[in-house]
Amino acid sequence: MLQPILIPMWGRGVLSLMLVWAACSLPLLADDAAEPATAGGATSGSEQPSDPNGGRTWTVNGNPIQGKFSGVIGTEIRINVNNRVQGFELSELSDYDLAWVWDVFNALGKLDDLPVEFRVRPENPMPPDGSVPAQAVGDSPTGASNPNASTASLSDTRTWIDGDGNTIQGSYSSIRGETLSILVRGQGWQEVHLAQLARNDLIWLQNALRNEGRLSELSLVFRDPPAADASDSELAQQRRQGGMRQWTLYNGQTFVGAFYRVADGIVQIYDNEQALREEHWNDLSDEDNAYVKERLGLETAAGFFPAQRDLVLSPEDQTAGMRSWTDRDRNQIIAAFSYLTAMNTVAVFNTPSGEARYIYEYISNDDQGVIQGINEQNQQTQIAQGGTSSGGFYSSNAPSHGSSPIPSGGHAGESGVPNNPGAGSQFSSSTGVGGDGANSPAQQPVQSTPSVPQSTPTTGPITTNTGVEGFLAGRGVWAIVGVVCLIMIIRKVSR
Repeated sequence: MLQPILIPMWGRGVLSLMLVWAACSLPLLADDAAEPATAGGATSGSEQPSDPNGGRTWTVNGNPIQGKFSGVIGTEIRINVNNRVQGFELSELSDYDLAWVWDVFNALGKLDDLPVEFRVRPENPMPPDGSVPAQAVGDSPTGASNPNASTASLSDTRTWIDGDGNTIQGSYSSIRGETLSILVRGQGWQEVHLAQLARNDLIWLQNALRNEGRLSELSLVFRDPPAADASDSELAQQRRQGGMRQWTLYNGQTFVGAFYRVADGIVQIYDNEQALREEHWNDLSDEDNAYVKERLGLETAAGFFPAQRDLVLSPEDQTAGMRSWTDRDRNQIIAAFSYLTAMNTVAVFNTPSGEARYIYEYISNDDQGVIQGINEQNQQTQIAQGGTSSGGFYSSNAPSHGSSPIPSGGHAGESGVPNNPGAGSQFSSSTGVGGDGANSPAQQPVQSTPSVPQSTPTTGPITTNTGVEGFLAGRGVWAIVGVVCLIMIIRKVSR
């Protein structure tokens, strides 16, 4: 006859703790197994160069054509129109369509398959009418795998890659100076200097921030895609210059500074002493105004008004509640204002041809005032109806996410990262986990007035937080729950 095994009280506690730990860990392990491991958070199916379930509108020699992308052979693009494949010369496409094709081949790593003259992406391409569709720019069929696609979202969990090809799986957390913080599930926060990101990852980050109207969170030297053929030393030299240029006021005064952003018609510039200057559009020279307009076009997920003036409202337009709107170049559109989005950098209008997005800060001051009035009325109406005012106007003078565009801290090495031995650690080629780090950054971007960061960014691609926050972010919390439950059970039984 088997004798019962006597287990002391402390042994029972250990066994109970192990059972609780195993039960609580099962769903977490299942979640981990379900996470995709493909770069950019894309599934393997998104690598296809065409979308069999949909098409797009192409502009060929100025004429619109609806069809599906089928491929490129030599200098000819193949488009499936009504189940019939037709060929057109790439040179016959609009810049907007050429940029779309470039995005597809770039995402697939096959730019070399394009003719040499089409391997450079057109700068700031816009649809033929000058607007940007509300569904966003760059309707690439490659979706999230395309670093230039406008579907990039900061909330995505994705695979980040450094210049050496090492990877880490995590989501965007915040930017401090020139250091990106990535939230890694179960491990806390890890940090990487922007100069150490792979080119495609930096472009993805730029697009995700642009979509939310937050590109000014990046230093100016990191807001534009790095040249594909630039060496590390060339990029480092460009970044050391900090985007500095000479500015001229209409009274003849000059100063050196780097563009930061435009807010309520005021151009904000960091001078060479890292002090924030504010100059009105009208006080800047024509050359500087053109430069600021170019920056707005590059940094905003919207377009400028088409070159048209002296428009006349039709009776149908008036019935639909439309009016004439004017921009700083005195160009006009006929539309009804709908709402502001992307941190109030984008104004969405209902036009006779559909919904379109335009750069808010390039709309005339008078019409900006009209937009603010409409927003306030909408907000009061929502409150009166017992709803929330989620669409309220966001003041551009409110605390911002921005940081100085001037590289901070120390002399930069060949990679463009300030020399600061001992700070940070490297990507791990197997797990993506770095070494010990300092205090964890906040999970959300810090709301602070535009100021120059005082701290020197870390030099290594990645640092890890292994403190209390990182512990709580992992399975340690389940251990605490298990211990508490175990103590309660033992106390209950012992009574």
